[in-house]
Amino acid sequence: MDLREEKVAFISQLETLLLEHLGKWVVFKDGLPISFHGTSDEAYRAGLEKFGPGEFLLDQVMTQKKKTISFLLDYRMQRGSEG
Repeated sequence: MDLREEKVAFISQLETLLLEHLGKWVVFKDGLPISFHGTSDEAYRAGLEKFGPGEFLLDQVMTQKKKTISFLLDYRMQRGSEG
């Protein structure tokens, strides 16, 4: 699987992962969670140890967040037409 496919698999399993692993970093490979870690550095090292420098996905198990496209746009939306 390429990283795009890994990300799709991660997102499809996110609801289940949130139940037990909220806030943890996951090493994801071949569409499956391999291990969970407290920091991104720990997850990266675990991925390297298990798979070497090849492709594997690291992601944090978190609920979806709003992404700010522009600080000014976000500020204006919060303040209404005042900004």
